Amino acid sequence: ENGAHTSVDQNSAQEMADLILRDRLNFDHIQLQAVQCGIGSIVPLDLMHFWTWQDLQTRTCGAADIDLESLKRHTEYANGREHTVVPLLWEVLEAFTQKHRRSFLRFVWGRTRLPLGEQWPR
Repeated sequence: ENGAHTSVDQNSAQEMADLILRDRLNFDHIQLQAVQCGIGSIVPLDLMHFWTWQDLQTRTCGAADIDLESLKRHTEYANGREHTVVPLLWEVLEAFTQKHRRSFLRFVWGRTRLPLGEQWPR
């Protein structure tokens, strides 16, 4: 408190260094608690000790590879599944690389990964 108006001399230098160190080590505590709370709303925090960062990324963001069969099961068609362009769309998507599929998904849905499981948000 009031550090801008506190003089530092040889007698108080160690105390000031300790205070600065404590501040640097704890300045983001509130933000980290918020991140932990957010992640905890998606995955059980007790299990995080067993996961790699890749496991956590997959569970929170979805799988990196686009599973076209899963996408087909969840696709909603405004003009019906039997429309003449629907088979063409799937043919093109099957020919795409994963990178191009992610770009397509970002264009149509605003995200680059599919949700995990069979219950997708609408």
